Amino acid sequence: MLSRVNLTRSFLRSTTRSFAVSTPKLQSIPRKTDMLVENKKERADKIEEYKKVMAEAGYDQTIYDIKSTEDLFGPGPKDGEVPTEYDQATGAARLEFLGKMAGIDVFDLGSCTPNRIGTPEDPIPVLSYDDYRFVGCGGIEGKNVHEIIYLRPTTEKVSRCPECGQCYKISKVVGNSGHSHAH
Repeated sequence: MLSRVNLTRSFLRSTTRSFAVSTPKLQSIPRKTDMLVENKKERADKIEEYKKVMAEAGYDQTIYDIKSTEDLFGPGPKDGEVPTEYDQATGAARLEFLGKMAGIDVFDLGSCTPNRIGTPEDPIPVLSYDDYRFVGCGGIEGKNVHEIIYLRPTTEKVSRCPECGQCYKISKVVGNSGHSHAH
């Protein structure tokens, strides 16, 4: 039986990750990994090639055309046609949609499980402006993945997960915390 946490996690994965472009022509478009090149001119050429392929398929706007929040509005439905997600998505949903068309995970929804074991002597560092933070431990990637258990590590105390033994400790970020309490 799935717990509510796992049910929500699997629902989010299925709704945000199962994006398929239906047009067969778009199955061969360049993806993000194809555009990761050192040479800026070569990268610009690949982006222009991507924009050209998308324009030929009937998509006037790509993720690379977004310059401000005003660019995050779809063209709207055409008369007599059922609107697609491309036509009607706005705001953050449009940004994510355009990103997924280009193979870019805009909101970085990938796994955040550490790829090493944190020990009491060498815990996984958790960045924070405060002296403590709540951390959700989901196990060790590829070895011991479990339901999320919430821990409260501090700058002085290491928190250890009772399920997998993973250890976390706060590494305080020095700098402007964004809000001063001196009113």
